[in-house]
Amino acid sequence: RNLAQADQEHHRTLTMAVRRIAFVGLGNMGAGMARNLAHGLAARTDGASQLWLCDTDAARAGELKSEISAAAAGLDVRVASGLGEVRANAETVLLSLPSEAAGEAVLLELLEGGGGGGEASSPIARVVDMGTVSPAYSSASSAKCHTAGVAYLDAPVSGGPEGADAGTLSVMVGGDEAEVELLRPLVFDAIGSYVVHLGGSGAGTAAKLVNQQLVGIHAAAACEAMTMARSLGIKDLAPLLELLDRSWGNSFILQRVGGVLLEAQRSANDGVLMTSGAPIRNLKKDMGIVDGAAEATGLTLGVSSAAKAIFDEGGRAPPMADADFAALTLLLDPTKEAPQK
Repeated sequence: RNLAQADQEHHRTLTMAVRRIAFVGLGNMGAGMARNLAHGLAARTDGASQLWLCDTDAARAGELKSEISAAAAGLDVRVASGLGEVRANAETVLLSLPSEAAGEAVLLELLEGGGGGGEASSPIARVVDMGTVSPAYSSASSAKCHTAGVAYLDAPVSGGPEGADAGTLSVMVGGDEAEVELLRPLVFDAIGSYVVHLGGSGAGTAAKLVNQQLVGIHAAAACEAMTMARSLGIKDLAPLLELLDRSWGNSFILQRVGGVLLEAQRSANDGVLMTSGAPIRNLKKDMGIVDGAAEATGLTLGVSSAAKAIFDEGGRAPPMADADFAALTLLLDPTKEAPQK
């Protein structure tokens, strides 16, 4: 009985501490994370929490609000008219933004109201950045938040849009342990199925760059391997992928690339490669960050640099920049031509 009472008190404490949350950035990753966060809050806070949705596309935010409100009964879901409304109402702000430039602008407005200081006080107690950023950016953001008296957690994720939708992301967190544990049950456990606190500020960012380095290398290698298979006369990739699934050459990324290529093969339409929630431009950006981080620490990473060059070529401009990274096979195969959208 005492244990049950203690659990109830702990749950009540968490609910009161994490009552008003904002999710900024509702793109390929953010929408799925916000949706699962809402379901988790509705289930665990008995309607005591408030979720603010904010995106540069107001229509997208409105549609997601309608969807969440229908599925997460009892949760108070609102669409912010802008960052000013987030700043005035949220205690915890989660960011899922496409670039460091976007993140820097958003953080400035959240901390200072966009007016360089002198703005009304804000209830924001913590900012959680879930994007893929450089160590330098993460360190600077943490310092800005610290100066403003706001906790900062770097908490990037891995698993792609599919994992974001399913709530099965890996969440790698850096920052104050007490803040991590405060958010773990209501926020991180709702978004991901594997949450790891790796250490102080910047540790989550470092882990994500290691992950993206491997994703980029594996993706480039998988595209080269599938291109070579076809050039050597293997027309049907399905049995090859089944074989590789039981061989040392297998990887999660190989099977993903192969799966997308199989879809194109079965539909006899390479055009299906040209739209994706995991476009080439994203890995171009990430491999650029990896390259910059390696240079800053004096490392020379030959394999990473070779993979980066492939993504730089593919990600130069649409339509290839917006294509799935499996579409790199269209660049590697001299008999193929990238179709237009």
